[in-house]
Amino acid sequence: MTTAIIGIGNIGGTVARDLTAGGEPVVLSAVNADDLAKLAAEIGATEKRCSVQTRSSLPCGLAR
Repeated sequence: MTTAIIGIGNIGGTVARDLTAGGEPVVLSAVNADDLAKLAAEIGATEKRCSVQTRSSLPCGLAR
């Protein structure tokens, strides 16, 4: 099961770290692309980006 997390602030970022540490896949949504890239690098995730215009047709966010 993949968990989607909207917002990567204190709670969202912590949940993403904990889930990926346990081997669970996550998809993240964030307003700031730079913060999203930093979290992706920190948790060792593969980053896939998309815009609002393409979100319905592309796999977006992060997946581990």
